[in-house]
Amino acid sequence: MFAKKRINHSVQKRRIMNFVTALKIFIFCLFCLNLMLSVAQARTLKMVHIESEPFYFTNESGKSQGILIDLVDKVMKKAGYQWNTISYPAKRMVQSIVRGDADMWLGLPTLPGFKGTTVIGRHEIAKATQCAYTKGENPPIINKEDLSGKTLITLIGYSYGGWIHYIKNPANHVKYHEVFSNDLAFKMLRAKRADYLLSYKRVSEIILKKMDFPELRFNEISAMGLKFVVSKKNA
Repeated sequence: MFAKKRINHSVQKRRIMNFVTALKIFIFCLFCLNLMLSVAQARTLKMVHIESEPFYFTNESGKSQGILIDLVDKVMKKAGYQWNTISYPAKRMVQSIVRGDADMWLGLPTLPGFKGTTVIGRHEIAKATQCAYTKGENPPIINKEDLSGKTLITLIGYSYGGWIHYIKNPANHVKYHEVFSNDLAFKMLRAKRADYLLSYKRVSEIILKKMDFPELRFNEISAMGLKFVVSKKNA
């Protein structure tokens, strides 16, 4: 009897929490759209993204897909706005938002170039978990200072929550190789071209499903919030 009541209470509590979370996301999405209301009435909104499956990617037909693409699509349809998407490399994606060539991006707000040039939402839509991958018995990376004296593989355009500034500072003695894709990055790590690879967990999981890498080890470093970022020039 009491056990049943506890179970029902737990289920009810979980449903309430899920509802509150969904409500926050919906309210936040509307907040971002209101910032662009005048733009939306005049033309089709343009959202940019990078290739980072399963968050966003270009399918075989050349169309944008992914978890975050689906979320934005639902909100846009609900609000009655026309919109389209285009995939850019990370650096070009940031530049297009800053210049006002594109209206918005949904992802990490910490990318270089966004500070002072964009309107960043307050609420997190999702999280991106950053991990350090290695082959063999290398110790886990806990803080960015642990990278000193190590050889590292990074993805071009990624800020890694600000770690990229430490990595690229010669005073910190981090030797790094920048590559364009996670697939190439993991192949290089498997070939022992570096001690560590920094990447995001959900993206890496998809790559590793297709790759034989029995000696791979990893640890989570941080979880960063994904938010809407809106161009100030179009807000």
